[in-house]
Amino acid sequence: MPLRIPAYSELDREQIEILNIPLQGKHLVVGPPGSGKTVMALHRAQMFGLANVHNLFLTHGKALSKYLEQAVYDTPGVGGGAFTMHAWLHDFYRKYFNRSFPHIGEWGVDWMQVLRDVDAMLKGKDKVFRPYGHFRPYDHLVIDEGQDFAKELYLVAPSLAEHITVFADENQRLWPDNATIREISAHLGVDASCCGPHFIHKNHRNTRQIALLAAEFYAGAVSGIPELPDRQGETPAVFETRALGNQGRYIGNFARTYTDASIGVICPDAETVNELAKWIRKFAPATLVQSQPAQFDFRTPGVMLVTYQTAKGLEFDSVFLVALDRLTYSETVVWKMRLYVAIARARNSLYLMYSGDRPPFMDRIPSGLLDWHELPAPQVNASQGSQ
Repeated sequence: MPLRIPAYSELDREQIEILNIPLQGKHLVVGPPGSGKTVMALHRAQMFGLANVHNLFLTHGKALSKYLEQAVYDTPGVGGGAFTMHAWLHDFYRKYFNRSFPHIGEWGVDWMQVLRDVDAMLKGKDKVFRPYGHFRPYDHLVIDEGQDFAKELYLVAPSLAEHITVFADENQRLWPDNATIREISAHLGVDASCCGPHFIHKNHRNTRQIALLAAEFYAGAVSGIPELPDRQGETPAVFETRALGNQGRYIGNFARTYTDASIGVICPDAETVNELAKWIRKFAPATLVQSQPAQFDFRTPGVMLVTYQTAKGLEFDSVFLVALDRLTYSETVVWKMRLYVAIARARNSLYLMYSGDRPPFMDRIPSGLLDWHELPAPQVNASQGSQ
């Protein structure tokens, strides 16, 4: 599933306007799923690479970083690479401070201490020996999926780069305490008269049927719902199954039939990822089945299993939302955002699967947006075991 970067002649008016915003300054680009934010981020990085500009490209999550890394490699002129924030910050502190970055808890970053450290370094007030030389701020920093970072990052960012472009969608935040559009703009000091937010609206990814279903989980944030696409497709399908192995058999058979397709399987947790991967490999032994984000190969068709968090920013020809009976449901905005993000990963076809009781959210979806099916239990021989 290589990320194909459209030629300039293929871009629409909104996207061309984004490409034409000044390279200088602090810019915020806001748009919903499928509107082309990542494509625009890569074009932005390409401009800096062609101009030999010292730039940094940050994103959220190992899978999306790998996705962008391969896209950057496949796109002539794109400089540097795509890094997760944690990976870049780890290397930054090891290189310029000879220690790990300041933590809050197990995974959190003490951004205010980072701000103090960077300020002292740039002003020459600390006494750290730096064998790699002094840090030279980046000419430009590009951040994709900017809503999934802590708001304090945007207080530090102006010390790291003179010019900054952030692409974000508040409707796709992973956690409620992540940065909002208002916080990103305020902390960066975005000048509303020239630098944003710049809005993009059109959905270039989904079929109209998939987009209509995704809209049912719109959380109401400032980036809004994308304009409905004209491209038609099949109604998203729901499969009631008797066991997880039944879902694995269907996906395996699907992969054997559509050998050139990229197939995303979005699971509620890592345990389901591992369990379902075994079933899919059993029924589709010749298919590439991947479940380790750090090793994902997006250039080769096959099946990729991810969690809801790992799926952020990715897209697939076909998407299966599996084991929906294992999800913990709530009426929170964050829960709606996760379904919204997951559904919007699908380009051409979408399948929802569950075993046992019907997930309660399905009863609230208007009739006509889902096509219902029931799968019989697969027949297995003694060597395959029971389900």
